[in-house]
Amino acid sequence: MFGEIEALNLPEAIWLLGVIVYVATYSCLCARVLTGDSLVFFGGNILSAALVLVSNVGEFTPFSVLLHLVLMAIGFCAMLLCFFDAPVPSERG
Repeated sequence: MFGEIEALNLPEAIWLLGVIVYVATYSCLCARVLTGDSLVFFGGNILSAALVLVSNVGEFTPFSVLLHLVLMAIGFCAMLLCFFDAPVPSERG
C-alpha cells in the first residue's frame, strides 16, 4: 500500500531524534508539564538543536547551522541565568 519503508541512515536517525526531542519539549511546555524557566526545558532545546546540527554534517546548510547554533546559545544563556538566579522582569520592581 505505501511501498517499501527504507531504513534510516545515521544522519537521518539523529535528525529524527532531534525532532522528537523538539516536539516532546514543546509539548510538555504546552501541557504545563514543564515551565519556560526550567532547566529541563532549556536542556531539551539545547539537546534537540545539537542533534539536528550534528545531523547536518553530510549536507551543510549555512542557515540551518546558524539557526541551531543560535538556539543552543540562547539555551546556554538561559541556563546560566537560572544558575545565577537572575530575577525575571516582573520581579525587578
